[in-house]
Amino acid sequence: MKAVVLSGGHGTRLRPLTYSMPKQLIPVGGQPVLGYVFDDVAECGISEVVVITSPESRGPVSEFIEGASFDLDFTFVVQEEPNGLAAAFGLAVPYLDDGPSLLMLGDCLLTGGIKHLVDDHKSSGAAATILVREVDDPSRYGIVEIEDGRIVALLEKPPDPPTNLAIVGVYAFGPEIAASVSAIAPSARGEYEITDAIQHLVDSGGLVRPAELNGWWIDTGTVEDVLAGHERILSDERRGGPPVAVHPTASVTDCELVGPVVVDAGALLIGSTVGPFTHVGAGASVAGSVVTNSILMPGSRVENAQVRRSILGRDASFQGEGGEAWHRLVLGSDAVVASQAHHSG
Repeated sequence: MKAVVLSGGHGTRLRPLTYSMPKQLIPVGGQPVLGYVFDDVAECGISEVVVITSPESRGPVSEFIEGASFDLDFTFVVQEEPNGLAAAFGLAVPYLDDGPSLLMLGDCLLTGGIKHLVDDHKSSGAAATILVREVDDPSRYGIVEIEDGRIVALLEKPPDPPTNLAIVGVYAFGPEIAASVSAIAPSARGEYEITDAIQHLVDSGGLVRPAELNGWWIDTGTVEDVLAGHERILSDERRGGPPVAVHPTASVTDCELVGPVVVDAGALLIGSTVGPFTHVGAGASVAGSVVTNSILMPGSRVENAQVRRSILGRDASFQGEGGEAWHRLVLGSDAVVASQAHHSG
């Protein structure tokens, strides 16, 4: 089995962060979301990965992989236009050698692992196995309808859902999926939908089964989703390690660190309160400030300010005026902002 990981798209809902980096590389809990996806792939015993990127994300994703230590073999394929998940998967089909595959979205953050899905798929002989999870508000999600243990329909945000099993965004396929991907037409929004390809499998008599996720999942497509995933990872067993983790080369002087908090190499913290749920990236600095529930990417700076539920891109800088006002910020790379230009309560 080979894995296909989708790492394209424009990430418009995460601007200005995604003007300078792919959304899959935004750090969550100390690691880019894409890193957790590759960890999940490796835990399944899969060693070969086809990564589908956009033209813009090809370079940064490749650099991230080269700088990491994943024990995986990567093949890169560029999707020139974002015209649907099925179209993206179709680009990987020539590299799958007519064998089984695992499809994962590069911005899907989850716990509980996916090895059981892969194992179930291999043992059942199904044409497809879909990862699902019970949700409280199924009308907000893509939902599966099940009869006698097999999926008979995939429904997009139905007003009267037949089940509360939402589609997570992780799929195991047999080689039959290639024909279904080729057979479907664009949806009403002009994209080739992977759910339409799976429905084609169902309608053609293929066995499509559910596998239930045992943990939580978040699609990190918005700032609020990123921060929610960040907080869950820092408080979750997935990260591991102590509640307060400070790299030996970081400098911390006259500070209170409230866990969970992670401080990376070369960071400089002076006269500040940092945490909880905060990641201070390599070479970032915090001086005379309070920073909570935030992500400070490498080289970013916060001075003389109270900041919460914020994300600062690489080498971004926020200069406050002191006082008790709290600030919420989303700054792209290299942005420089002073508090008189950006107030929030």
